[in-house]
Amino acid sequence: LMPGPLLERFLARFQPGAPLDDLILGMRPLHQAIDLGDGAAIEILASRGVPLVGTEEDVLNGVFSDHLSFACSSGQPESVRALLRNPAVAQAVREGGTNAFHAAASRGRASTLAALLEFFSLAHAKEDAPYFDPPIVLAANSDDIDTVEVLVAQPGINLDEMAPGRQSALMVAASKHNSAIATALLSRGADARLCM
Repeated sequence: LMPGPLLERFLARFQPGAPLDDLILGMRPLHQAIDLGDGAAIEILASRGVPLVGTEEDVLNGVFSDHLSFACSSGQPESVRALLRNPAVAQAVREGGTNAFHAAASRGRASTLAALLEFFSLAHAKEDAPYFDPPIVLAANSDDIDTVEVLVAQPGINLDEMAPGRQSALMVAASKHNSAIATALLSRGADARLCM
């Protein structure tokens, strides 16, 4: 990423109107940095003009633009922190424009969920996420006790929250015979009557 013609060609991939194939190819270094947990590389890419928040047009064209969700599902807390230091990414979270909470919970990524919660609360979780279930239910379904523990420690969490017609976290834990998660939920006040 040194100044010069190679950098200019690289950055041209992100200019408005650039061909879709160029944009996808340009995102590779960012996705590699996220996947490796290389916060310094993420910050260098952002400083050189690589967008860390996608546009609606990117989504319509099938470009994976929720890089924060990718970092959360990849299990890379340093990538999450580096992305959240970027004002545009932080603003997207404040506006409910990310599925990151759901991505971390569904994959059982306690470390990235904890990193996300260093900056934001569950109140910032996208309500119309394509995951159907709230993060606590997704965490119970992942069978990862550490992820459940991160969530049950959050102030004001509704342990009995469930999507209409679906199960609560305790119902999921009971159906999976996961006594550790069921115990963690019950000890924090989950309603056992929902399982009857």
